[in-house]
Amino acid sequence: FDFEVPANVDSTHLSRAWSRSGVRSYRMTPGEEYSPAVRRRISDVATTLSEVEVGFWMWSPSSTTLVTAVTSIDRDGKQLAWFGKDLPADPSRAKGCRLNCSFLLRDLPVEPNDVVSVYLWKRGGAEAFIDDMEIYFKSAEVPGRKTGRAYPLDSAGVGTLAPMGYADISVVD
Repeated sequence: FDFEVPANVDSTHLSRAWSRSGVRSYRMTPGEEYSPAVRRRISDVATTLSEVEVGFWMWSPSSTTLVTAVTSIDRDGKQLAWFGKDLPADPSRAKGCRLNCSFLLRDLPVEPNDVVSVYLWKRGGAEAFIDDMEIYFKSAEVPGRKTGRAYPLDSAGVGTLAPMGYADISVVD
């Protein structure tokens, strides 16, 4: 979500006061505690949902502002799981602060009709600007394939079934 919308689209919650890229961002007003949620039925986003990744840039003029990326899983109107990661504001960083988080669901027995929600929870009373938000729904199985599992290419190396040398890991300061 880059919040760059055509002129004919409602832009009431968008602001030109700060943005990481483009000219607009989503503005959470001082009295707004929750952003709108992105809600999806699990069967619509993954064969077997195993992880939700959330990332975004945030800036607030107040150092007391705290924004939490939240992912929740609901079944029949009851919450099964709630995950959150905080990003405190740093007004001195004019380009904003970045939050990247992964919420692992591997041990949570989710069902196809469960609902996954992703939203932001703001505390601290000041306004906050959100830009370039990304949400990734990851599946433990290869979507559209009845058998087989995807290679874990991010951790593949010597001794795995993946092509040799693919995605070798190198750690540097």
